[in-house]
Amino acid sequence: GSYLSAPAGGSYTNTVNPGDAVTTDDFGFAYNGAIGDTVFNDVNGNGVQNVGEAGIPNVTVLLKDGSNNTIRVLATDALGKYLFKGLSDGTYTVVVDTTTLPAGWVQTADPDQPGVTCTTCDSQGTATISGGNQVLTQDFGYRAPSVTTYSVSGTVWNDADKNGAINGGEAG
Repeated sequence: GSYLSAPAGGSYTNTVNPGDAVTTDDFGFAYNGAIGDTVFNDVNGNGVQNVGEAGIPNVTVLLKDGSNNTIRVLATDALGKYLFKGLSDGTYTVVVDTTTLPAGWVQTADPDQPGVTCTTCDSQGTATISGGNQVLTQDFGYRAPSVTTYSVSGTVWNDADKNGAINGGEAG
């Protein structure tokens, strides 16, 4: 995804005589491609970022090229957003560094299986930039570990006769 950024119209016209040097005509390319979106707290574990499910800040996200070389590294912002900008055409892999997530969190959403709870949860997604497009669908959801809740019930009483049993007259 590149385009000629200068000059307007993409060409210069010069009269050049033998021995002249033209050093003022520059051509440049700007790359418009972008890949990004959100690392979020999938509270209900359904693989979709629902209303009220916040992004996870300060998670490290890597961008790898087609040869699996890490070419950029970002941290998610306060809303869990990240954006790799200025990308040329090609296929890229986005990888979440799971060591930067809160301890014990489990992946539930993967961009390679959008809209459902992932079954191949590998904390990475593939995106292709072509013609300078933007791929803003690389969402990763994680859920806090389940907490088992127990309850304890019974009666607290004044065991006046100290026999370990509730007897008449011992208030609970």
